[in-house]
Amino acid sequence: MARVLLYQFETFQRPGLLHAVTTSCGGHSRGGIQGLNLGRTTGDDPASVEANHRALYERLLIAPSQVVSASQVHGAHVARVTAADGGAVMPETDGLISDTPGLALLMRFADCVPVLLYDARRRAVGLAHAGWRGALAGVATNTVIAMQRAYGCSPDDLQAGLGPSIGPCCFEVGPEVVQQVRETCADSNRLI
Repeated sequence: MARVLLYQFETFQRPGLLHAVTTSCGGHSRGGIQGLNLGRTTGDDPASVEANHRALYERLLIAPSQVVSASQVHGAHVARVTAADGGAVMPETDGLISDTPGLALLMRFADCVPVLLYDARRRAVGLAHAGWRGALAGVATNTVIAMQRAYGCSPDDLQAGLGPSIGPCCFEVGPEVVQQVRETCADSNRLI
């Protein structure tokens, strides 16, 4: 097994802030799902998935009880989590926020965009799972709003990092998706 690869944002490099985006390299999964599969609903061998979680946590130097995850549904629900949620999976959630030191937020991304948020003044973090459905539903906006309401964060103080996602070389959308984007973004100044 190769070492678990982690990528980090230079702008988030500071003492006390642990963050990373992984790749599929370095895991225990075999067959159709190779590498570092962290998804429990993919049909992968549960023992391999658990070994992958252990490998990631060892690499990050954290314990499972420090991690809060989400059962992602391509929606816009955001959950505020604390130390009491350590080790839990938040149901039907695509955004997590916290200001609890030592608590790690974990989500799984295949094609969708990871949105990482950090407010250095309030020492609060957010993580959103933004596929096209969640993006149109407003998951990133809801995560910012949740951080404002819960911790008094100002959007001007938030740093954002967008992780890797699928590109046009590998994923095409049909006219029905284009229409949904046009309708959702009709009041914006974006060109679609």
